[in-house]
Amino acid sequence: MGAIGFVVTHFGNRYVVAPEMAEIFMRKRQKLLDAGQAELVPLPHTGGVDILWIDETVPCEIAPITVPEGEDAETVSRRWGLCRRKRVSGAGDAGPPTSRAAGEATGVSG
Repeated sequence: MGAIGFVVTHFGNRYVVAPEMAEIFMRKRQKLLDAGQAELVPLPHTGGVDILWIDETVPCEIAPITVPEGEDAETVSRRWGLCRRKRVSGAGDAGPPTSRAAGEATGVSG
C-alpha cells in the first residue's frame, strides 16, 4: 500500500493532506521550482485551506503517511484526520431553500 496521505511542512507549519491534493500541490510546486518562479499556491488540508508562498528559498518538505505493519488503514487515516465522513442517505438532499424559507432567513417576507 502506498501513502494514505502526506504531511507538508512549510516554514515549520505542518499540514496533513489527502493524497490527491498532495499530488496536485507537489506537481505545481515542482513546476514553479523548475521554472525558477515564485507564486502563492493553495493547499487544501484536513484543517481547511492555506495559501503557501512557494519559491526556491522557502523551506518546504513533503513526507508520506504510511500504515505501519499490523495496523488498519482506516484507523491510521482517522488518527491523522484523513477519513472521509460517510454521507447519510437523504441528508442534505433537500435542495435549495424555497423562496419562503429564504425570505424567513433574510427577514424578507414572500
